[in-house]
Amino acid sequence: MSVAELVVVAKALKVPAILLLFPVGRQKDLEILPGLEVDAWESLKWFTGEQAFTEQDPSTLGWVVEQTDQETWRTSTAPLDSYRLHEECVIDLKNTLRRAQFQRKVAREAANSEDRDAGLERAEQDEARSRTLEKQLSHIRTEMRRLDITPPRLESSLAFIDEPAT
Repeated sequence: MSVAELVVVAKALKVPAILLLFPVGRQKDLEILPGLEVDAWESLKWFTGEQAFTEQDPSTLGWVVEQTDQETWRTSTAPLDSYRLHEECVIDLKNTLRRAQFQRKVAREAANSEDRDAGLERAEQDEARSRTLEKQLSHIRTEMRRLDITPPRLESSLAFIDEPAT
């Protein structure tokens, strides 16, 4: 079955395609490689790059990862890690900007000067945090390019992140 066919089946069944490959919660173990059965959840995390491939140690029934495997894994998952970090920063930045905007609105509509001043102070704190997050996002994107990873496209409201500082 091709990936496109898998996606069509998943859409028809109205389930995430990944659950057709890794039936988490429906099946305990999967034969992830010939002769190697691994917990469905552990298999999924390996597939999505969230953890290194592991082998079960029969003496402890625990998971063992060799050091060389971890180092190789860290290097090979750099694009995934970078994209996850980028997404977290974008979400944090957008939420902080929304919160600052909301606090400014609260301040404008305040019934008294104390509430107005408190709203303005919270807005200024969020705006300061947003500037820090903008720098962090710019740094993440620069580091991605340095590692020869193409950063995700930014929505138009954040396009200024990639503009050179003047």
